[in-house]
Amino acid sequence: MQHLFRHILVPLDPSPLSESALDAAVTLAAAFGARVTLLRVIEAECVAGEVQAHDPLQTALHGAQARAHLAHLAAGFRARGVAVETEVMVGDPAVQILACLREQGADLLVLCSHGQGGPGLWCLGGQAGKLLLLAHVSVLLVRPGGHDRPGPVLVPLDGSSRAEHALPVARLVAQARGTPVVLAHILTVPELPRHVPHTPHEQDLVQQLSALNRSAMERYLEDTAAHSAAEDLFDTLLLDSHHVVEALHDLIAREEIGLVVMSAHGHSGLRRWPYGSAALNLLTYAEVPVLIVQDLSPHEIGAGAAQDTRPPAGH
Repeated sequence: MQHLFRHILVPLDPSPLSESALDAAVTLAAAFGARVTLLRVIEAECVAGEVQAHDPLQTALHGAQARAHLAHLAAGFRARGVAVETEVMVGDPAVQILACLREQGADLLVLCSHGQGGPGLWCLGGQAGKLLLLAHVSVLLVRPGGHDRPGPVLVPLDGSSRAEHALPVARLVAQARGTPVVLAHILTVPELPRHVPHTPHEQDLVQQLSALNRSAMERYLEDTAAHSAAEDLFDTLLLDSHHVVEALHDLIAREEIGLVVMSAHGHSGLRRWPYGSAALNLLTYAEVPVLIVQDLSPHEIGAGAAQDTRPPAGH
């Protein structure tokens, strides 16, 4: 088995909402032969917005309760043949989760979008939002009460090698789920950024370029599926739209997609941010679980606009 992920970290808080990600964590751990760490961070109590003084007795009591609860959850992982350990830490949740992530070398973070604060008015809870931006590793985000359906795995591709970084992950996950993989590309109309009517010649050029793009991407999707280790697992879709991200959301609803798997970056490969625009949008707004495969190492993220000279990742 190809061990694409070896160690999965699953942070939990006292709420049942945070446990919405546990089933997905079990599935991924089984698919990749990875071990799992269930983490609970005990934070200081706040009254009227002020952090209260540390109470050793209360902390010890909460710690004992947390360890007992995590032990109960871990038993469910072991019953399904997954190696699991538990960890209880004290302090600021985001700080401690990131510290645990680095110290243990976890390469996949599995999060529920909302925890004890509940969904509220925001697409992401406070802790989830912090971790997504600071973790700099691959991440699976699950929404409590979202669409829990065994639909196909969607892999958006833009023709770049970076986007293909998600393909081996998607294949193993789809095999574990028993669902097909949909390779999708959104064809946009080439833009002519002018505020005057286009001449017949310009319109003809747009049509020619659109036809060229369509032909090239049809071959690309077919070749990508054909060169997969499990060709019969893959379907391809080529869609026309003026807006890539909007088309992906419509596709998720129309095809009843069960999971999105995509690379953190596409053809731009910008190191300045941990996610490209499409990945960040789907993490924020998609109503199905989204697994973002980080194509950059932690030290590369935030490197500014320096030119990326390393060989592109892909199959």
